Amino acid sequence: MGKVDDKESIAALHRSLDLGVNFFDTADVYGDGRSERLLAQLRKDRPDEFYIATKAGRKLDPHVASGYNRRI
Repeated sequence: MGKVDDKESIAALHRSLDLGVNFFDTADVYGDGRSERLLAQLRKDRPDEFYIATKAGRKLDPHVASGYNRRI
């Protein structure tokens, strides 16, 4: 969805934690997994307790429960 700077995104995530945010909701459609990778980096960077909810399945074809696996 346009040009994105990972350093800016990480800085925003750190600032969110600084301000008390402890829940991040994401999905595999946000940058084809980029948001999950950024949140994984945040998890490595910070000892703060926070929660991540993610949705997956965009790449399933057909879109059925049995199609879910680690790669997808």
